[in-house]
Amino acid sequence: MMGDCSLNQTDVLVLVTSDSDLVPPVEFIQKSYTNKTVKVYFPPNSFCNDLNYNMIKDKKKSSEAIKQYGEIC
Repeated sequence: MMGDCSLNQTDVLVLVTSDSDLVPPVEFIQKSYTNKTVKVYFPPNSFCNDLNYNMIKDKKKSSEAIKQYGEIC
């Protein structure tokens, strides 16, 4: 993800995970590449409060967290 941003090979990043270890790279992208859109989808029966909180607090920068079945948090 970070490589694609630095090479300007993407406009939208889609991440499917419930792993809170990915919060730091997502935050880096949100701060360093404000023209990129980050979308996080949570797998069925899985959720990550840390990622969800990050997406909610950063909604102004074209980020969104999406729960199971496409419900936007």
